[in-house]
Amino acid sequence: MFLAKLQKAAERVKSTVEAVGGPPPEKSIGDIFFACVKEGDLPTVRRLVEQEHLSLRAQHKKFYGWTALHYAAEADNPEMIEYLVSQGAPLDLQAGDGSTALEWARSRNRRRAISTLEKLSCSAAGSSPEVAGNFDAAIADRGGSSSVEEAGGGSAKRAVLVELTARAEGLKAKALQVAGLASGVAGKLLAAASAGSSSSSSSTAKPGPAPST
Repeated sequence: MFLAKLQKAAERVKSTVEAVGGPPPEKSIGDIFFACVKEGDLPTVRRLVEQEHLSLRAQHKKFYGWTALHYAAEADNPEMIEYLVSQGAPLDLQAGDGSTALEWARSRNRRRAISTLEKLSCSAAGSSPEVAGNFDAAIADRGGSSSVEEAGGGSAKRAVLVELTARAEGLKAKALQVAGLASGVAGKLLAAASAGSSSSSSSTAKPGPAPST
């Protein structure tokens, strides 16, 4: 069953290249692996990664140095992306054109891939998805552009991530401080109200003059 799937994937690679007039490709296991990622054949990809121990740092020299993550991003396949990253696929590995998988997904408007890669990038950086969602706004606040090329690529976005994380921590500390002050004020008000109530009860209970006989 597994061998049949590999053969089918190899035939897909061969037919694709022959369709554009190129020479028949070598039936390497790497070509088969990248074809399976592109096609979303997760069971076969699992077998190749976990049993054949293919390196997820491998780059497809026949196609712009793409990584498996680039193929999954182009296919807009969140499940494949999550699996590859869980097995150690590096998020910051660049293709021949200098783009990471996330940058490529952004340039192609692959929305599901963008969302998944942003969340995984933030998890790796110890931040939150909400911070990632503010990347473009933060770059715009700096007077820059939100596009990968104009914003300086991944390095600019990583710098913004650090800045936004620091801002979030600062806001959290201020919120805790305000909550502490509010709690103190509430305690004082309750104490004052309790004292006022006790005083009122005492004056009401004060005995009057004894009646004359």
